[in-house]
Amino acid sequence: MRLTTIAIWLLAAAAANAAAITIDLDTSGLPAGNYLFDFQFINGDNVTGNNTATIGDFMATNVTLGALSTFGTVTGSGLTSGLTLTDGPITEVDQAFTATSAAANVSFTVHYSANYAPPGPGDAFTFAITDTSLNSTRSEGNGAEVEIDFTGPNPTVSFYPADSAFGGFEPAPGTSGGVATPEVSTAPLSGAGLLLLALLTAIRETTPMQNHRIIRQRVRIADRCSPAIRVWRGGLNG
Repeated sequence: MRLTTIAIWLLAAAAANAAAITIDLDTSGLPAGNYLFDFQFINGDNVTGNNTATIGDFMATNVTLGALSTFGTVTGSGLTSGLTLTDGPITEVDQAFTATSAAANVSFTVHYSANYAPPGPGDAFTFAITDTSLNSTRSEGNGAEVEIDFTGPNPTVSFYPADSAFGGFEPAPGTSGGVATPEVSTAPLSGAGLLLLALLTAIRETTPMQNHRIIRQRVRIADRCSPAIRVWRGGLNG
């Protein structure tokens, strides 16, 4: 395989395995009080740390942001400036906020890689609004109002409504983001560049013959490789 062919393949793979989506949320009906924006990125395939999700362009009206708590591999200083989560056994961001009686408008963008290493159900990125004890405003399923399931090159993005007691609000794809769209991610490209450099070095050090051989209540603590059992801080939830 020619080096130029390898380069094209690496760049194509980097472009294919990345996507972004903008999420909009109107919290009409959410009672005034103290809550958390809860983001999680849980490993569920054969490789831990093979996916990242960056939360950016965060905007919120009629809410007052409080303390930020992070767990696991999270980089960045805050939602407004951007946070990057790497999938792991426990990777979580909890942003405290106070809601008023007026409906809050919340929007953010998630840029994510889309890698899957079988076996296993795949990594999962989730978003939910919870109370300060991590009881979700959605009681069904796994408690998430947004879930991105990484089961292949085109992760599934699902949206779910909150319980009627919390106004039944439901996140939706934003007008600026629409459905998840492929994009070129700088992280995979950087990795591709490093791999190309390694290949060049290897070629220089090999003979022509050898060249042909270059080849939470709502916080999951259990590995998603056991999808039937999801353990949360507050107990079990299927």
